Amino acid sequence: MAKADVQSAFRLIPARKEDWNLLEYFFDIEYCFDIVLPFGLRSSPATSNRLPQFVKWLLIHNGPTVDWVHYMDDFFVVCDSEQKCHQAMLYMKQLCEDLGVPLADEKDRGSFKQLNFSRSGD
Repeated sequence: MAKADVQSAFRLIPARKEDWNLLEYFFDIEYCFDIVLPFGLRSSPATSNRLPQFVKWLLIHNGPTVDWVHYMDDFFVVCDSEQKCHQAMLYMKQLCEDLGVPLADEKDRGSFKQLNFSRSGD
């Protein structure tokens, strides 16, 4: 098994220019506009989940034959050998680099036998 996490997944999704006025806020005597998807919007989780879903689709259809699971911005791979797990993670890291999707290296877990997958236990 192995695990990887997309870094700042919400901040990777650009907001439509027509919606910038909806994302306006006042900070330190200036008006600012958030031009990427902010964390607190009701629609943010569903919208930001589209990117990991696309990455998972690419992994399943183009990557090594292993079991891929994703929950929001967390990816989990199950393999029948440590070598396959290592190869699958190398493939995923290269794919994410090619797509411009940063992974949180500090949350990366290589091959292991036990894992707490949900964020609540991290």
